[in-house]
Amino acid sequence: MLAVVLIIGGVSVGGFYLLRHRFDSQIERFDAFEGVKDRPTPAENADAKQPLNFLILGSDSRISKGDLNKIEYGQQRSDALMVAQLSADRTAVTVMSIPRDSWVDIPGHGKAKINAGLSFGGIPLAVQTVENLTKIHIDHVMLVDFESFKQLTDELGGVTIQTREGAQHMSGDEALVFAQTRKTLPQGDFDRMRRQQAWMRAIAQTIFNQDILTSPTKMYTLLDILTKTTLMDETLTMAKLQSMALESTSLRPGSVRFITAPYAGTGRSPDGKQSIVNLDMARSEPVFDAFANGRAAEFLADNPKAAPSLDDRPLD
Repeated sequence: MLAVVLIIGGVSVGGFYLLRHRFDSQIERFDAFEGVKDRPTPAENADAKQPLNFLILGSDSRISKGDLNKIEYGQQRSDALMVAQLSADRTAVTVMSIPRDSWVDIPGHGKAKINAGLSFGGIPLAVQTVENLTKIHIDHVMLVDFESFKQLTDELGGVTIQTREGAQHMSGDEALVFAQTRKTLPQGDFDRMRRQQAWMRAIAQTIFNQDILTSPTKMYTLLDILTKTTLMDETLTMAKLQSMALESTSLRPGSVRFITAPYAGTGRSPDGKQSIVNLDMARSEPVFDAFANGRAAEFLADNPKAAPSLDDRPLD
């Protein structure tokens, strides 16, 4: 997501306004908020700009708008779920992963894993599930698949990810395997989320390290990949992305913080058939409140141990 905003910012600064329509037309869009009820109130800010919250749903397989129109029970569960907040002053991004197996209330369906929201009722139910759990007002929704991350990685000539064994330079295929692995990791899905976050960070860092934003040819290629493989809600137009990017020129990879919603551990569903994640709501609620109030970056700066962080320990 950071790569999308920053690259589009580079395009707008470079004066390639004529390309906007082309890229805009390549993005598949959907109505993310149809029928969503009892929504949280957006955070208020004294400045003209408001913090913006993005719900990012990730999948290991390609999702198209046609798929969304034909979702049935048991299909298209999200493999990754993140809430990202762009701060009101546009100087920080805070990305919170919510474990996909978190046992939560799905409106109208009772208790289930949080990633079942997409399967039960499409994007709107996924939004309502997250909003009901966190009390965070979601402004925009994006669907991405890790196949597009693989393409981006190869286009960049690979990325370097810091692991317990040291820095590892990975191709797209290698990074995809790295981010999909979970069964052999000490903490299973929890480590898998950290690997996904590390891959996102590595892509953003590589874009800056290679001065991609000053290369029209490279920017065009990356934008072409991103706009063909990312689905966005219908309010997230290219014009709005450009506006956000121009407001966020001070953002750098170091301005992005990755955390995971605090959890108490794993368990079994009441019927004993499913392995689930139990969120630690006593610890999660202050973090959720910080997002809801538009102060996630400030809260975590003051309370660095409030939530598990990507940088807490070496990456397995």
